[in-house]
Amino acid sequence: MGLLAETVSRFTEELSPHLPTGSKTALAAEARGIATLIIECDGRVTADELTALHELATPASPFDVAIPSALFRELLAADRLAAWTYLHRALDVATIAAALDGVASPEEVEAVTALRRTLTDALGGVESSVAAPTAQTLSIEPPTRPVEELLAELDRLIGLAGVKEEVRMVAALAKVEQ
Repeated sequence: MGLLAETVSRFTEELSPHLPTGSKTALAAEARGIATLIIECDGRVTADELTALHELATPASPFDVAIPSALFRELLAADRLAAWTYLHRALDVATIAAALDGVASPEEVEAVTALRRTLTDALGGVESSVAAPTAQTLSIEPPTRPVEELLAELDRLIGLAGVKEEVRMVAALAKVEQ
């Protein structure tokens, strides 16, 4: 399973308990909609992006970064904490989608920013508490070995699933920031 598929799975698994039964499919479709929007917003789709989207078995739901989705609004009305989880996981999906081809275009960066702005505005405008870190704020130094090699070494370690996931997210973010 690729990184986008893993991120979509995490989005679905973390949010489905907060919605009525049968919502997993709708959540997966929404996550794919987010990924598709980010991937297509710059007018070019690479083979890596197509492969990652193909791994997601669910069809995409139409998604607009300027309007909070019905699922997000439902979560916000029922459970504010779940809505914050949605925001974080949706940004994870968007960031991974932007980094799939190794180059985050200005259009992709703007779409991720618009998504964050829309969701934080719906949550009351507390954007500063959820602003995505940048490579500069994280003081990420370029690795002396290729990132792919380091991630493969990390994958060979036993356990630490949460740590591995966070390292992959930071690596993807650093790739987007470059």
